[in-house]
Amino acid sequence: MNMYKYVEVVHFKDSEVIDYFMELQKEDIDAALLYLSQWDYGENDTQKILIRQEVFDGLLYVKCLESNKYLALWQIGIEGITLYRKVTCKSA
Repeated sequence: MNMYKYVEVVHFKDSEVIDYFMELQKEDIDAALLYLSQWDYGENDTQKILIRQEVFDGLLYVKCLESNKYLALWQIGIEGITLYRKVTCKSA
């Protein structure tokens, strides 16, 4: 059975990127995630691979979009969006 872990790709603070993403996600979730994924250069920091619980720990009022490859996460009332890439890990 495969289990997913997550690697942080990028944290967006640029208001133009955020505003465009927010408009896209209302209409087409896949297009919104594809838009953010253009900043994914395929780098993996093996020291920062997180399980799903660690991604959400300590966050309140969270919204997210998820596909088979990415997780975009943001908190209501706090500017910024974080994009995570899913990493498949084999579990016993």
